[in-house]
Amino acid sequence: LGPFTLTGAQTPAELKQWVAWCGSDTGMLNYIEQLLKDGSIKSAGEFIAQDTQRLKHLLGFIADPGKSLNVRAGASALLESYRGAAPLQQLVPLLAELSQHADHRVRADACNLLGHSGSATARPYLETCLKDTSAEVREIATESLELID
Repeated sequence: LGPFTLTGAQTPAELKQWVAWCGSDTGMLNYIEQLLKDGSIKSAGEFIAQDTQRLKHLLGFIADPGKSLNVRAGASALLESYRGAAPLQQLVPLLAELSQHADHRVRADACNLLGHSGSATARPYLETCLKDTSAEVREIATESLELID
């Protein structure tokens, strides 16, 4: 159905909703989230690999500490799989914003991903995080700085 591969039985109302979501950011978010909730990280990775611009949708899961562990961990793993590659490096400005998030878990995840970007442009954001109020964020910022050339 459009860019989505739906599995299992779908009600007419669910199919109508998926049709409405085709090509929208909301649809992309819901589709990727459903794949991650179902533990289908491989399918989510294949879907994102078809268009790496879809990676940015994963940041919404990183930014929401209320998301399930499957979704947050899956999103992190998918983003980390682009370590040192241009698609992740292009997200540095958005990750920099997340490194200043109110929730320390989001800041820690952002620092981890900034390090995995391998981009020198991430360095100043990580250096700022060395002064974070959270020990976890400071530790991850320190480790992430070591990943940057």
